[in-house]
Amino acid sequence: MHYRRNFIKGQEFLNKTIHISKHYLILTFFGLYFLASCFTNKIISDQIFTFAALDNYMGSALQFHHIIAFMFLPLILIDGKVSLPNIWLCVFLLWKAIITLAAVHRFGFSGLFLNAIIGFYIIIAILSLGKYISNKQYSTLLSIIGIFMLVSINIKLLFNINTVTQFIANPFNRPAIMSFFGGGTNIEATWVGILCVFLINRRFGFFYLINCVFISILYASRAGLIVNALCLLWYLFQINKKHALRVLSVFVCTVSAFIYFYYTNDFVSHAVNRFMGIGNVQGTLGRIQMWEYVWQAFKNNPLGYGHGNAVSAVSLFSGFVYSENNVHNLYMQVLLDLGVIGICLYIGMIVSFFYREMKTRFNNPFAAALGIYFVVGMVQFRGVEPQMAFLLGIYFCTRNNITNREGLRFFPQIESLDNKMLNPDKECH
Repeated sequence: MHYRRNFIKGQEFLNKTIHISKHYLILTFFGLYFLASCFTNKIISDQIFTFAALDNYMGSALQFHHIIAFMFLPLILIDGKVSLPNIWLCVFLLWKAIITLAAVHRFGFSGLFLNAIIGFYIIIAILSLGKYISNKQYSTLLSIIGIFMLVSINIKLLFNINTVTQFIANPFNRPAIMSFFGGGTNIEATWVGILCVFLINRRFGFFYLINCVFISILYASRAGLIVNALCLLWYLFQINKKHALRVLSVFVCTVSAFIYFYYTNDFVSHAVNRFMGIGNVQGTLGRIQMWEYVWQAFKNNPLGYGHGNAVSAVSLFSGFVYSENNVHNLYMQVLLDLGVIGICLYIGMIVSFFYREMKTRFNNPFAAALGIYFVVGMVQFRGVEPQMAFLLGIYFCTRNNITNREGLRFFPQIESLDNKMLNPDKECH
């Protein structure tokens, strides 16, 4: 009897150890995936991550974060349980596949469709394996990655200090600095700003936010500044009134200082003038020029041109050849890519998302990050960003655990690690 009891205890200890090991292995892979997805600049990819031989065939390079994504597959097979996302998201992907394959012979195949498939796979992987990870650990993981990316950007700026000082002295357009993120410095300022929702409630959160504002100003990124403002607004919605008044006081002082520097510093005045000069700067003029032909292209083919072919469709009617692979408006992109049915499905899911989260005032920071993404999507994004798929997968895992608000404790009811390990079968919805 004594030996049997020791055997049972040993077996329980072994099972618990296996669950904990699996837990940290999955968490590590998730962190590596998101971090690798932040280093997608083509210059970096060609030198380190990319199988360049595939570029000519796919139009979108197979990168390091794609390789990490496929490392999830053995873990899913070992676990033996596959969880699918919301039925409407599955229907949306099915329609995307149908339209894209039907349009291949007329408009060609865009490598962005590969990104969409991998993004859907990432959502499934997170839903299937995410039951081993608590909400708080997800939030901490994104906080660490946000700090790492912000520090990396600041180090990069120090290495380019001459370019930075020259730009501050003679501000024009954007500084010639390589970005870590694919898509340029504007995308870099935007994503680092979105990660602020996981840090702003911490003691050093405002230093992170101020640093993000500085980067957005330096990069002359209007989208980055909009993201920073939305993060601050979301934070004010979460805290109590007394604390909110203190934050607003600091904000008023900051704005006052900003107005002072606007009239005394060319760098600050350039950033403000660029933000206010929507429709007058080169980048915005290029977007507006594309947007003018969206309706004409849609009327010509209301069922869609296939995923990733929106820019090609605009080129057919404008007569211009664009270097971009998106129309800098997420909703116009979906309208041209997937047609009237696709845009109805997409907007329907977004409206449902906002309706659900407004009831809890976006208490879930992953919901806040996605909400900011959908708002800023009116001026940029393609809809298949790996960061977006990652956040969406975690959002599905965490949304049902946000049961009440208690200041800025986003996840007030978190199971202990031991309970999480001994009860790993809790499904994400």
